Amino acid sequence: MNQASGYSATRRYLAAVEKVGTLEADKVRAALGNSSVDDPLMQGGTIRDNGSLAHPMSLMQVKSPTESKDMWDIAKVVKTIPADEVFQPLASSSCKLLARN
Repeated sequence: MNQASGYSATRRYLAAVEKVGTLEADKVRAALGNSSVDDPLMQGGTIRDNGSLAHPMSLMQVKSPTESKDMWDIAKVVKTIPADEVFQPLASSSCKLLARN
């Protein structure tokens, strides 16, 4: 899962670099904007004002041996939790780098 999200983020970053034609951080960040992230690896995400990604998360349960169909069939989704319930609102953040409006 970590590798997949890293791959998704890298592809999005490289697309933004290609779009603006530079590696300048401010320009690349502007190209990323506050956009949605909906690709095969990450669905329903949003890039927030501080550049972080908020996305739904899955609560998983380990399957019993009788539920598993093969060696890698080890977990099932119990519930998908919406991003606004998972991630702290930016207004509550103590991050000094987050611009306040």
